[in-house]
Parts: sequence; structure tokens; C-alpha cells
Amino acid sequence: MTAARSVLVVGESLAGTTAVRHLRALGHAGPLTLVGAEEQGAYPARPCRRWS
Repeated sequence: MTAARSVLVVGESLAGTTAVRHLRALGHAGPLTLVGAEEQGAYPARPCRRWS
């Protein structure tokens, strides 16, 4: 029997939470730890605009 691997994701931004979601969607059944220093949860960042 093989123990499930644990994953540590550093950064609670949109990228970090997306990584966790994708790991679960791909079938990762082991522990996932999401660490961040943000005072609020992840938020969708506005796309950057190019100034002409």
C-alpha cells in the first residue's frame, strides 16, 4: 500500500487556488495545504490593459 502524497501550495492568490482545484479535478486524493499571507481570500484580478 502506498501512502497518498501531500502537496503544499504557497500563495493563496488566484493561481494557488486554481492549482488546488486542478489537482483535485485530476484525482489527487492526498492532503492539500494552501498557505498564504493574504488578509482576504483569492479574488479574480482585472485583466491588464495596454495603453496606446
